[in-house]
Amino acid sequence: MKYARLTSLLFVLACSQDLSKLKNSGDATGAGSSGSSAAGSVIILNKSNAIIPFGSTDQLYASVLPDTQTVTWSSLNTSVATVSGSGLVTATGSGQTQIIAVLSGSTIYAGCSVTVPAGSFTANPADNATVETLNSIVITYSEAMNAAALNASNYTLSGAGKGTLSTNPLSLSRSGNIYTLLFAGSPANGAIVLTINNANVKTQGGVTLTGNTVNYTTYGWYTFLGGVGSDTPNSIQQTNDGGYIVAGYAAANIANLGGQTPLNAYASGNDILVIKLNVAGAVSWYTFLGGTGSDVALSIQQTADGGYIVAGAAGSSIANLGGQAPLNAYAAGNDALVIKLTAAGAVSWFTFVGGAGTDVAFFIQQTADGGYIVANNASANVANLGGQTPLNAYAAGNDFLVIKMSAAGVVAWYTFLGGAAGDIATSLQQTADGGYIVAGYAFANIATLGGQTPLNAYAASNDMVVIKLTAAGAVSWYTFLGGSGGDIARTIKQTADGGYIVIGDATANMPNLGGQTPISAYAALSDILVLKLTDAGAVSWYTFLGGAGNDTAAAGQQTSDGGFIIAGSASANIATLGVQTPINAYTAGIDSLVLRLTAIGAVSWYTFLGSSAADSSQAIIQTADGGYVVALEAAANIASLGGQTPLNAYTTGNDMLFVRLKSNGRL
Repeated sequence: MKYARLTSLLFVLACSQDLSKLKNSGDATGAGSSGSSAAGSVIILNKSNAIIPFGSTDQLYASVLPDTQTVTWSSLNTSVATVSGSGLVTATGSGQTQIIAVLSGSTIYAGCSVTVPAGSFTANPADNATVETLNSIVITYSEAMNAAALNASNYTLSGAGKGTLSTNPLSLSRSGNIYTLLFAGSPANGAIVLTINNANVKTQGGVTLTGNTVNYTTYGWYTFLGGVGSDTPNSIQQTNDGGYIVAGYAAANIANLGGQTPLNAYASGNDILVIKLNVAGAVSWYTFLGGTGSDVALSIQQTADGGYIVAGAAGSSIANLGGQAPLNAYAAGNDALVIKLTAAGAVSWFTFVGGAGTDVAFFIQQTADGGYIVANNASANVANLGGQTPLNAYAAGNDFLVIKMSAAGVVAWYTFLGGAAGDIATSLQQTADGGYIVAGYAFANIATLGGQTPLNAYAASNDMVVIKLTAAGAVSWYTFLGGSGGDIARTIKQTADGGYIVIGDATANMPNLGGQTPISAYAALSDILVLKLTDAGAVSWYTFLGGAGNDTAAAGQQTSDGGFIIAGSASANIATLGVQTPINAYTAGIDSLVLRLTAIGAVSWYTFLGSSAADSSQAIIQTADGGYVVALEAAANIASLGGQTPLNAYTTGNDMLFVRLKSNGRL
């Protein structure tokens, strides 16, 4: 039996027509619906049911026996769907109808039930988006609206974030099923709700839209968190719930923070301080972690189980922490300290990883196998750690110490990386190949490391050093990056292309590095230095960022669009960078400095964040919505920043300060 696209004279069935007068023997055994007569005439359609979105089409085919006969097509409700003489169905409005094929001059028919889903809309910006500026909302309806939808009074904006937006009346334009709402002014902080008047905004078929609101948030904020002592944030990460986890230290007790009391009590001296913030910057909980000595946290990350891993250093033994005893005992002096917390901030386990000298864990990351990698610094040999011996021997002075731990905190392996002088590790990351990239700085040449020689030679003073390790801790390659001055790598991250971005600072010009010349020239004193490396460690490009004062980097990362965000500090105004001027003006003393670079190292924007005293960046992250949160140490109150006032007031001395920026660098 063959399918044929049949054309004939148009035969229209009214919606009220009594189909009982026609003959249909029921569904055929095939895909479609059939009708037959006693004489054996049959119609079979290629489908008996179809769902067609508004404005779309679907082709029906009729197979007829005897095949010399023709059919005519009709729709029982043309406001839902129409059909052409060849069986092409077009959805014209929401609802259901029957598409009928009838043998010409007979009462034999077959039918297909067509459903057109109810009207709906999408908006741009999308529902629940965070927006920086809001001058228009584009609404696309899935089907044509009735005339009342053209009335701008059917759309209202409300909420604290509406700010100065001019919404009475809204300007409304239409192009087909696309409606654009235009308004003037600037949004404030908080939620904005677009409400659509469903009583009036209906489809041409009379169906009321089911959804009626679209929610936006447009905000930046800043907040102080501290007590009577000196409080410093060293690490921040956005959490799975959209909030933030912060680790640092406090020099005195904080009995109440943002309306909360601590989960674990303050001990003495400097204590580790971990704070959980919600997405709007309010304190969810906080806890102290420490003993009788000086205890600091330098790195925190959320773990796959929703908890947190913290790394830092302890100035004395801690026999008990949150009801737990250490997995590995305290050794002497400053010991590196690793703490595993639950999602609610309780201590799961903790361990010391150090020897007879000074040991400080600068960075920790959960690895793909569920364990952890730690970037430690050790000032003396550690002959045995958790039952293991080092892969690469201790050299002298201060050495990098990289430690691989299991998910339960047990040492799997560890290795020293260093030379005859001091070597300081500052940053580490697991790489896509399962290995590790480590960055820091060295005060003398390292002629060989793990059987390798450097890709780029040591220059002078302290040089940046970058080391690539295999998954098992062996050295793949290493390179020096520096000039005649003091050069420090503060952070390293693998980039989307498999290479690396290194962010640090330099105290002298480098006219040439790895065969490249700088994109932007060295200015004076200390400048921020950003270098892009290939996956093999070669220099792709580098640039200086600074002014007449001392400008230093603290942290940074690649952004979702392939560019880079960098946080640091500046001791003097920088009137221009590239062709840009600052979004927020320099104030005085040391100000936090945040810079946004393109993928090729050009400055997109930069801004100062500070008070009349010293305010230095400690960490920065990009948030899921494309904005940024900067963690600072602030030495004085900032009554207003970017037109905002603080969520939580400044207390005294050095306070932690968190600034939430939109993706364009503004609050």
